[in-house]
Amino acid sequence: MSSAQSEPAVNEILDRASALVDKAIYKGDFWLSVDKPTNYWIFLDDLNTSAFVDPLTAVFETVFKQFLAANPGEWNVLYCRQFLSHVTELGDLIMPLALGIESLQKAGYEDRLRLIPVGISERRTLTQISDEQRAQLASGSCLIVIALSVHVNLIEHMAADVTRLGGKVTHVLTVVEREEKGRPILQRMGLTLIPMMVWQQAEDTLAVSSVLRSFDAVYEPYHRYFQEDFVDLDEILKLSPPKETSKLRNKLRDLQNQLPPPLYAKAEKIIRGVDALYERNQGITNADTETIQRWLLKSLSADDFKAMARVAFAAWATPERLTGEGVQHINLANDIMGREIAETSQRLKLQMLRILDLGAGALGTVGRVVRKLAETNTPVSIDAVEFTHELLVAAFAKRLELEKLYPNCSIVVHNQEMLTYVRALPSDSYHYITISYAIHHLHPDEQSALVQEMYRCLRPGGVCFIADPQEGKSDFNRNVLLREEPEGVFAIFSSPEKMIMSMEKAGFTRTQILEKDLEYKGFLVCGTKQTQDPA
Repeated sequence: MSSAQSEPAVNEILDRASALVDKAIYKGDFWLSVDKPTNYWIFLDDLNTSAFVDPLTAVFETVFKQFLAANPGEWNVLYCRQFLSHVTELGDLIMPLALGIESLQKAGYEDRLRLIPVGISERRTLTQISDEQRAQLASGSCLIVIALSVHVNLIEHMAADVTRLGGKVTHVLTVVEREEKGRPILQRMGLTLIPMMVWQQAEDTLAVSSVLRSFDAVYEPYHRYFQEDFVDLDEILKLSPPKETSKLRNKLRDLQNQLPPPLYAKAEKIIRGVDALYERNQGITNADTETIQRWLLKSLSADDFKAMARVAFAAWATPERLTGEGVQHINLANDIMGREIAETSQRLKLQMLRILDLGAGALGTVGRVVRKLAETNTPVSIDAVEFTHELLVAAFAKRLELEKLYPNCSIVVHNQEMLTYVRALPSDSYHYITISYAIHHLHPDEQSALVQEMYRCLRPGGVCFIADPQEGKSDFNRNVLLREEPEGVFAIFSSPEKMIMSMEKAGFTRTQILEKDLEYKGFLVCGTKQTQDPA
């Protein structure tokens, strides 16, 4: 790279970086924001010179000085490479972070501000903590520093670990806030978010790409790295075409005759992108799962999602899976639903309990709920909705078995898509609605619509239970489903906190998280239509 090519771009970057401190805006919750989202470039230098470190150090110093002025007491600043990895490879954000805190300590804040580097294991627990650091964590409030986006699940685990060590996390500082959806979730967790910059066009791939290309002369080596979070599908396939045919692609090819040619072409392209991420990163990261979901939303319509769910589940529904003991965390969620329904129904002494089970599969949820109800001798009528042929065959056989074992149980299996079925129902129809590990195969717009329709179809006081995987970031989902099963790819995952927000928006009250495993495999949430008991 010649100096003639690089000097104008470098000077422009330096001018903008130096101006950041002048643009600091204090809004009560310590925002240091900039007026144009394209100013994120200051984190993309590959020169690692003091000319870039100094402005960033001044930014951190300004943020923490404002923070300490409004928050008395001692503060521990936690960071880990898992939270800063998107940026540290691009210009070492940790250095200006440390220098900014060191500068404040020298300016008389040495007793109030401590920097504590930690690690995070594959199980999302804190590592690399010395005895001295444990004592520090317990002696003051804690602030977590992250980069680019709000990693809610990891923050939650860090906060829980700090609590176990005797401390308390109260604030989270994000260097660049790519999206606002994490902020209300953190608020529900009792955490205050402090964004240093607000990136208003995070989802605009074309805008991001054009800005990156305009500065290629300065940081071209990091252009490709940075786009791993924001790359569109065509670009990743152009930069890193997969070299090997995966089990995932072979399974999709087995389904080729069951899909319309245009949908198969889109699905095959997405799976090649998944393979490219695997080969490029030697595995799938949490950030990659978000990238894959963006590809899905950009490429597939709501009808495409339904068609892929039908076909992908057909490949998943092997005899071993349909006749086995099931998955432990799914069984746990179903058992909790059954227990909650049985206990309430017994107390109310209903003459006939009406339940709707959506995405019924092979009646795994229905079977466990009925077993719990059998202990109370509660008569129950269940509508079970499924539309995958292989699962329907198993469901019809299971229905006969359950009705024979539990004479007070009447089950009708409906061969129909979930949202279509619910929309045709009259309002106030059911005491309970359950949907276990099925809603993630709907387009997000239809997920929201289904939650609203479930609210409408419940009787006053009725309860809805939703169980699902947690945001697709479990080790099992990243390393098994996304590598081997099309049904693990063509899905949009949520979190219990986000699902609760969706339920409350639809009108549900008394919402709560009933179960959430620590390995991000699954969750169970519930909400009530109004506040009185079902009757």
